[in-house]
Amino acid sequence: MGPKFRRRSPQNVVNEIEECIQKYKIQHISFRDSTFTFDEKWISEFCRIIQDRRIKIDWDCNGRVNLVTENMLKEMKGAGCSLISYGIESGDQDILDFAHKQLTTEQSIKAITMTRKSGIQTLSYIILGLPGENLQTIEKTIKLAIKLNSDYTQFSLATPFPGTPLFSYASEHNLIRPGVTWDDFSPINKAILRTRDLDFDELERALKKAYRRYYLRPGYIIRRALNLRPGNIKQNFSGLKMFLQQQNSS
Repeated sequence: MGPKFRRRSPQNVVNEIEECIQKYKIQHISFRDSTFTFDEKWISEFCRIIQDRRIKIDWDCNGRVNLVTENMLKEMKGAGCSLISYGIESGDQDILDFAHKQLTTEQSIKAITMTRKSGIQTLSYIILGLPGENLQTIEKTIKLAIKLNSDYTQFSLATPFPGTPLFSYASEHNLIRPGVTWDDFSPINKAILRTRDLDFDELERALKKAYRRYYLRPGYIIRRALNLRPGNIKQNFSGLKMFLQQQNSS
């Protein structure tokens, strides 16, 4: 989260995984590193140790679309990785550039395609309401999400937390909802940041629309139904849970 990057050794992490399996009988691990795929050499060694020790563990992580390769994904799949979450953010390149995301929509398409080909599921994180957003850019973003066709997609609203460049920009341009409290700082359903073209209500409606258009597609529903297995029912309904929670929010 800062200018320096520190990471424990692959062997140290695998040792802890073994300890958790032995002591607590765990079956799944979620790695919360912002970018687990940052160091390909580290990933390769980590996966090799897991396979050499014949450790059976299911795990997921966060990746970055310009920091995955076919070989890396193959090794991760062989070591038990079942899902990678990617920050796609927007389908409009100008918005991505303004947000200093330093990636392109083409890279997102390539990464999701490679990940799916490797047999690993994907979760796409998408943000609506970043500076420059309008109805046309939202439409582009929804269409990109549908094109990516990730196993799960989480849409959220841009949230300008105090101390961030986004908060400074929003304050300078009078884009923050008046009278907000800390309880309002949730990207799930309440817009506290508007854009020059869209007000708070329009963004909240766009969020609901994005969820409906993504999760109520017949092709998506059929794909999830065909993927149902006795051991993955809870996982396959996680997308439906996100959709229902958002649609039922005030």
